[in-house]
Amino acid sequence: MGKYLGRADFTIDAGKVQLLRYQLLPINLKQRQADGSKRLVGEAIPEDAGLRTMLQPFHDAGHELLSAPVGRAEGAFDGDRGVVRQRAVPLGVLIARSMIERTGADLALMNGGGIRTSLPAGNLTYRDLLMVQPFANTIVVVTLSGAELIDYLNAAAKMSAGSGGFPHTAGLAWRIEGGRMAEARVGGQPVDPARRYKLAINNFVAAGGDGYPT
Repeated sequence: MGKYLGRADFTIDAGKVQLLRYQLLPINLKQRQADGSKRLVGEAIPEDAGLRTMLQPFHDAGHELLSAPVGRAEGAFDGDRGVVRQRAVPLGVLIARSMIERTGADLALMNGGGIRTSLPAGNLTYRDLLMVQPFANTIVVVTLSGAELIDYLNAAAKMSAGSGGFPHTAGLAWRIEGGRMAEARVGGQPVDPARRYKLAINNFVAAGGDGYPT
């Protein structure tokens, strides 16, 4: 099983770098045909036995880490792209709640674009979690005044359904009307413009990813 190898050709002259061509070269890639079968793209590249022997210990060590048990789900958590970018779902709330649990923040926001697949029912491994969030993002906690938090949530409320910025939250009860926040409560209380709040987000969103304020 393979995918692609990227090849880039450059010219470097007097310190100036110019990209001439970039290609994605298929590496033992199989594409599904109309009849459901899979067909190899390009020529098959034979396996190098010596290289496999050298890499096998690393493969085995990685497999052991990925197979480590982390918990159990009594039911599946839907993380389909067409779902998590359209409406709030339990998987998005679960991720946001875990961010609060880890940091002690008052509320958390997770962008739907950062949820890449579903979480299956049954015993869960680290591999399952990594498939859901494969980007190695870190959690950022920002302290905002209530007024700043209202501005931030208004920006989140404008994220259109279908976009990667579609928000999933925890610790927050809010109502959105016409792309604008009509009401927001944190900890069961209306947001106080003068109070300070701790908001947990991932570093991608904190840096302005998916259209969020930096």
